[in-house]
Amino acid sequence: MKKCIAFVIASGSLLLAGCTTFHHTSTAWEYRVVRAAADSSDLQEQLNKAGGDGFAFVSSQTLPGDQNSRPVTIVILKKAKR
Repeated sequence: MKKCIAFVIASGSLLLAGCTTFHHTSTAWEYRVVRAAADSSDLQEQLNKAGGDGFAFVSSQTLPGDQNSRPVTIVILKKAKR
């Protein structure tokens, strides 16, 4: 009998806890990909402009260059769609 009462109390508590949690809404995102030579001031300018437009950093990767090209940095940015 004690186990049954404990089960009912635990189940009720879990049910009530679930009812009081916030429901998360799905956010739609807009993305921007910025690409520039890794050591160029153009990358900084593009990132500053995107930041001014409300974009935030998500990820970046620098791709190595070879004997014919310089390394390239690719940055992925996002902001919530309106």
